[in-house]
Amino acid sequence: MIRAVLLIIVFIPFLLEGQKCTSSISMSEVLVGDVFSLEYRAEGFKKFPEQIPSSNYFPSKVLTTDSLEVIWDSTLIELIQVKDSSISTERGEIHSRTFDLIAWDSCALTLLGYGYQNGDSTFHFPSCDIKVFYYPQNQGTKISDIKEQFYDWDASVKKNSEFKYAWLIYVIAACLAVLVVCVYVYRKYKQRVHEQEQQTLEEKTLEQIETLRTQELWNKGEIKEHFVRLSHILRVYLSARFQVSFLDKTTEQSNLLLGTLALDDSLKGTVSNLLNHSDLVKFANSTMDDSHIYGLFDDLKAVVHKTSPKSEEK
Repeated sequence: MIRAVLLIIVFIPFLLEGQKCTSSISMSEVLVGDVFSLEYRAEGFKKFPEQIPSSNYFPSKVLTTDSLEVIWDSTLIELIQVKDSSISTERGEIHSRTFDLIAWDSCALTLLGYGYQNGDSTFHFPSCDIKVFYYPQNQGTKISDIKEQFYDWDASVKKNSEFKYAWLIYVIAACLAVLVVCVYVYRKYKQRVHEQEQQTLEEKTLEQIETLRTQELWNKGEIKEHFVRLSHILRVYLSARFQVSFLDKTTEQSNLLLGTLALDDSLKGTVSNLLNHSDLVKFANSTMDDSHIYGLFDDLKAVVHKTSPKSEEK
């Protein structure tokens, strides 16, 4: 009996190690705007756990901050890229997911991470703490003392009356020149703003779609970036057109919100398909041929045309 109990005690740690989730961060201190990496490792899983849908911002919790402004945890850490990989060991497969992140304010924070599904249960990888600092001002500049110079003033010296006010003339001329430049720049700016205001929402959106199409990011190995921008154009348009925010919603929440809009089922299906495609490619290693991508462009243009009021047509 004693031997059986001892054997159970010895093998309990091995049984508990069946599935193991670990987190590691590339650096514990970073500068605002610099890219850093967070790696999740999952041991004892057949594949990397299924991620619960979420936004392009990495979940975090601010601990302390140097900023005087209110910091929103939901938009502080931006997700730039996700990379998955697997390695085989004697103990089995080890799956890893690496997030490339950027912090946009000086603070100390905890990276909470997304939720993951394992069977019927939901869990999070271990959180990581990080400190974010601003770049030091005038980095690399040598500090020098101010050199003062003194001149003797002889009140008895009389200046030539012809040049007495020459410096004033130069100052006035310089001010006039600056004023002319400022007026010119202001007029150009107002003209540009006026031209932009004359554009309808439909025209602005179609122009953005055409710009994205000519960039052909998917042919440059940037298919995830392409679909991030495609999804952003669609969400901004829907938010402006129906006065309902799609920007801060997950794909699942957007589909639920879509169901409340006064659109026919066919059009809702097209919008949902565009959102689902974007979400699928952003969080997986996917490839698509040109014809399929051009078809999605046509679907997006059709959504814009069909939801635009007739009064916007020129």
